[in-house]
Amino acid sequence: MNQGVCASLKCLLLILSIQSVHAFAPKKDNADILELSLDQLLKLKVSTASKTEQSISDAPSIISVITAKELQELGVKTLAEALLTTPGITFIEQEKGDQIMVVRGIGLKDGVLVLFDGAPVNDAFDGSFGFYSRPIDDIQRIEIIRGPSSALYGSYAVSGVIHIFTKSWADSKEWLKLQASSGSFANQSFSFNYAPNFDFISSDLKVSTSFTYIDEEGDDYFIAQDSIFTPEQGTFLPPFSNPTLTPTIRSKSMEKFNGHLNANFKGAKLTLIHSQELTNPIVSHLGIVTNVDQTIKETTQDLMSINYQWDVNDDLTYLFNAFYILNESKLFGQSEPPQIHGDEDQDGLNENFFSGIIENFQHQTRSFGLDLAVKYQINEQHQLLLGFNQNHTKLSEASKFANVSLAGRGPTEIFPAQDLTSEFISPGIKRKENAIYIQDNWAYSESTNITLGARFGDYSDFGSTSDPRLGINYRVSPKAYIKVLYGEAFKAPAFSQLFDATPTLSANRQRGNAQLEPTEIETFEWQLGYDMSEKLNSSVTLFNNNTYNEIFFDPTPGIEQWNNSGTRKSKGIELELKGAFLSFDIASVNYSYQSTSGVDIGAGANIHPPHRLNFYGVRSLSDNLNWSISYAYYSSPRRESEDDRERIDSKSILNMSLRRENFILPELSLELSAKNLLDDKGRFETEAALGLYDDLPIEGRRINLTAEYVFQ
Repeated sequence: MNQGVCASLKCLLLILSIQSVHAFAPKKDNADILELSLDQLLKLKVSTASKTEQSISDAPSIISVITAKELQELGVKTLAEALLTTPGITFIEQEKGDQIMVVRGIGLKDGVLVLFDGAPVNDAFDGSFGFYSRPIDDIQRIEIIRGPSSALYGSYAVSGVIHIFTKSWADSKEWLKLQASSGSFANQSFSFNYAPNFDFISSDLKVSTSFTYIDEEGDDYFIAQDSIFTPEQGTFLPPFSNPTLTPTIRSKSMEKFNGHLNANFKGAKLTLIHSQELTNPIVSHLGIVTNVDQTIKETTQDLMSINYQWDVNDDLTYLFNAFYILNESKLFGQSEPPQIHGDEDQDGLNENFFSGIIENFQHQTRSFGLDLAVKYQINEQHQLLLGFNQNHTKLSEASKFANVSLAGRGPTEIFPAQDLTSEFISPGIKRKENAIYIQDNWAYSESTNITLGARFGDYSDFGSTSDPRLGINYRVSPKAYIKVLYGEAFKAPAFSQLFDATPTLSANRQRGNAQLEPTEIETFEWQLGYDMSEKLNSSVTLFNNNTYNEIFFDPTPGIEQWNNSGTRKSKGIELELKGAFLSFDIASVNYSYQSTSGVDIGAGANIHPPHRLNFYGVRSLSDNLNWSISYAYYSSPRRESEDDRERIDSKSILNMSLRRENFILPELSLELSAKNLLDDKGRFETEAALGLYDDLPIEGRRINLTAEYVFQ
C-alpha cells in the first residue's frame, strides 16, 4: 500500500475515531430512501434530465433510476453491475485496464459523461471514466440518461449521462454500519458507513462518511495465442502456432480504496470523494501479456464539490455548484525477455530487446469548475432555467520513462532507461471552457409539456459548439404518456488525441492531431409509457442516431494518427417492464436491439452485441429472508470487416443472492451471493478487435459471503 493510500485511510479513520466520541443514535427524516414502498419506487422523482425534480414520465429524456434499496436487495457490488440492469448498456473492461460503457451500440471510450453530485469527473487526458468497477456503498441512487445531454452538461454527454448521488445523513436508518466480505479469487473486503450526530454543535449540521477496501487476486484466464500476436494487420495466427511467445494462463489482481464524506448545513452540501484502484492487468499498455507484478496500473480520483440551493420564494431558485477534481494515472510495465516485439523471424527470441521493454507513464489532470443557474417560474405555463458554466483543466506531471524510443524508423532500445517525456505529451496543456445554457419548460396544455433548450460553449483549444434540444411530453391518459425527443451533443477531443507526441514511422508526424473536430451526434427518440397497474410500469423506446466526426486512431502505415471518421448510423428499440410480477416483490425485464453501421475499424467499431436481454427479481421468502436473481443475455457480436476469425459466442450471465436479516442478533445480517453461476466463459468485446485485446474470457463463477452489523 503506497503512502498516498495510507494517508487517505488514516485521515478517514481519524474522522471516525474523533467523531465517535460524540456519537449518539441520530434522529432520521421520514424520507428514507431505503424504506420506500414499491409504489414509491415506481414514482421516484429524477432531476438529471432538466435540473428540476420531475417524474420519469415527465422528464424530457429517456431516463432510468436505480436506488440504494434495489442495489442492496439485488446483491449488487459494483457500479458496472448496477448499470447493466438498464436496457441498451454493455460494459467492457479491457484486460489492459481500460473501462468502456457501450450505450446503444456506441462504444466510445469517452462517450458517456459521469457526474458525482453534479460534478463532471471524466479525465480530460483521454476523456474516460476509470471507476466503473468501484463499490457502491456510498451511492444513494443512480440516474441514467440514454441519449444526448450536451444541452445541459456539455462535453462527453454523447451517448448518455450517468449521474451518481452519494449518500447523505438522512438516506439510511443506521448511524453506523460495518460490513466484511470474503469469497472467490481470494476476495476480501471491509467497509463502514457512519453518520454521527452533531446536534451538540448545530441541529442543522448533518455529516455522513464511508470507507471501503477490497483486495482480490482475480480469476485465472486462459489466453489463446491469437489473442496477443498478429504478424501483420488483417491476418491472425491460429492458437498455439508458436506457443513459445506467450504464457497461456494469467490472473488479474486488484486493490480498491473508496472513501466519501458528505456534510449538509442549511441547504449547502460539501462532498469529498476518494477513489483509487491498483491493478495488475493481464495485457499491459505495452500490448503484450506480462507476468503478475510486472505491469501495474494505478488510477486515482479525488473530488471536492460544494452544492447550494437557495429557494428565494415559490417562483425563484438559485443553484450553485463549485468543484475541484484530480484525476491521476500511473502505468508501470516491463516485459519478460524474450518478448515478441523485434522477433522478426518468429523464433521466440528477441533480437532487439534482450532485456525486455520498459515503459512507465504517468499524468495528472486538475479541473476547477463553477456552475451557476437560476430557475424562475415566469407564469403558470413557463419555467425558465438560465445557467453559466466555467471549467478550467490543466495537464500536469506528465512523464514517460522507457528504454525504447519510437523516434526514427522504428523502435530503438536505449540502455539504461531514461526520461522520454518528449515522446509522450507535454505537461502544462490547458483547456478553458465558458458556456451558457437556457431551458424553457413550457406547459402548453394540461396534457402537453414542451422543453426547449440550448447550450453555447467556447473551448480554448478547439473552438466553440452549440447544442439544442427539444422534448415533447404528451399525457394520453392518466396511465399512458408519449415522449418525442430531439437532441444534439458533442465530445471534445481529449488531450491525448490532440497532443500525443508519440512519433510515427512517417517523417515529422505524431499520433496527436491538433486539427481534430469534436465528435457530434444527432438523436431522435420516441417513447410510449403505460402503467399497467399501480404496481407495474411498461415502456417502448425507439431511437435513431447519426454520429459525425467520430474520433478514432487510424493505424494505417504512413498515417498512424488520431483522425475524424465519417458518419455512423445507429438505431434500435428498447422494451422494459418493471414492478411486481411473476410472484416477485419487485422485478424488471428489458430487451434492447441496436443496429449500427459506418465506422468499422479500430476504436468504437460496430462489434457490440446487437441483442441484449436483462431480467432481475427480488422476492421475500420470509420476514427476514430475501432471494434475488438476475439474468443477462448478450447475443453474438460480429467482428470488424478486416478480422477473419470466427464470431465470438453469445453469453449468458446468471447471478443469485440470499440475504438473511436478524441472523442470531437483530443487528446482524448475512448475504450469500453467486455471480456468473453458469460459469459462462464467453468473451467480452472491446474497443478494437484487431490484434490484441478482444479475446480474453470473462471472469468465472464467483461466490461471496458478506456479514453486516448495523448500529441503530
